[in-house]
Amino acid sequence: MPTKIMHIIPSLAKGGAERMVIDICIELQKKENIEILLVTFQDVDDYTYITADIPKIVCEIKFELSIFKKPKIEINSLHDVIKSFNPDIIHTHLYEADFITKWITYPKIKYITHLHSNMPQLHKLNIIELIKKETWTNFYEKYILIRNYLRCNNYFIAVSKNTEQYISQRIPLSLRKNIVLLPNAINQDRFKSKQRENKSSSNIRIINIGNLNENKDQAFLIDVVKYIKDKNIKIFLQIIGEGILKGKLNEKISKENLDNEIKLIGKVDDVENYLMENDIYVHSSHSESFGLVFIEAMTYGLPVVSTDGKGNQDIIKNDYNGYIVSDRSVKEFAEKIIELHSNVEIYKKMSENARELASKYDIKDYSDRLIHFYSTI
Repeated sequence: MPTKIMHIIPSLAKGGAERMVIDICIELQKKENIEILLVTFQDVDDYTYITADIPKIVCEIKFELSIFKKPKIEINSLHDVIKSFNPDIIHTHLYEADFITKWITYPKIKYITHLHSNMPQLHKLNIIELIKKETWTNFYEKYILIRNYLRCNNYFIAVSKNTEQYISQRIPLSLRKNIVLLPNAINQDRFKSKQRENKSSSNIRIINIGNLNENKDQAFLIDVVKYIKDKNIKIFLQIIGEGILKGKLNEKISKENLDNEIKLIGKVDDVENYLMENDIYVHSSHSESFGLVFIEAMTYGLPVVSTDGKGNQDIIKNDYNGYIVSDRSVKEFAEKIIELHSNVEIYKKMSENARELASKYDIKDYSDRLIHFYSTI
């Protein structure tokens, strides 16, 4: 009998977690004695060009939780699929999928929560924030989630040391033994199939990839580009992604007279082609649990200059494959970019180191470790 694995994620919209789930499913399909099913709650798939052969189903659900009112819950379609597929393991990704799936659990199924980020719902209570409704909503959801974790003896996959530490401090002692550190990985073949052109000798070419939101803070990068331009250095930044702040970012770009130096590209399917055109990967998040995009960029030999997102400390090593700027200083961040561009020997060494580190994060090896983890539980 094959081992049946059900992966559940809210949707297949563009994102690191979504891409990771797809790559996992593709690899697991190649293994003997494993049967998979990918379940989403929304009929959104930005990856149709690679998901056609993955067994998947959309379960439209309604889930409204209230502290003071009776919850509105319609998740029968999900449980009909669970009963029909009869999985040995349910592996959830992202908070919504985790919370809803744990609402009703089955004693013979093993449950795994894939921690792609540090869930804010598990934050410790802060006295200063007690007046916020969101604080009490998160506390209520945390109570329910921890109760359900205990009920099913839940297992956890942490993608970085920071995330591992975060979850271990916020779940009951009896569950801490169920945490495994398993950093995410990428399909190396997808990126190694193309070669990047040589580093530009005149313009500084930098790239950022991510959702356009407050946490990713691409506005910081606009300030960095302005700093470099003001030093009469030619620079060009490509920002790949969509999000609620796109309009504000465009306004800031125009206000700073940087329309020739910065371009918002939007969503793309061929991110590797854009990485090939650039020399340095830049990232400005306030928090980052891991960051698959760092691995993607380093596969092409792009050194990384990034703010400190905590989780990215596992893969960015100062003076080895890039720099982490800890105090969010525009000047320091910009000077690191200038240093990398101007010093050929430093750039070449960091580029080689970036490739070497990225090679350790291959989805093939990852899937073997994941299957081993499945077998242990």
